[in-house]
Amino acid sequence: MAYDQTLPCDGACGLPGGESCPCAVIAILNGEQQTVEALAEQLGTSGSETHVQLLHAEIMGLARRLPGGMFVRA
Repeated sequence: MAYDQTLPCDGACGLPGGESCPCAVIAILNGEQQTVEALAEQLGTSGSETHVQLLHAEIMGLARRLPGGMFVRA
């Protein structure tokens, strides 16, 4: 099921809501390792947009990049 992007940012990221806001990707990251492609499919976004969201999440300490292009919630 795709993430409902019509929902506003919950403010957890401290950024104005929008495509680069990492709240959506953080909401679906869990303890399991996930690829950018799997996350993009769940979000209904492009891989490049998902990468941007993940980069913001990494900078904010909300996500971690693992070997092999995998990501987990921090």
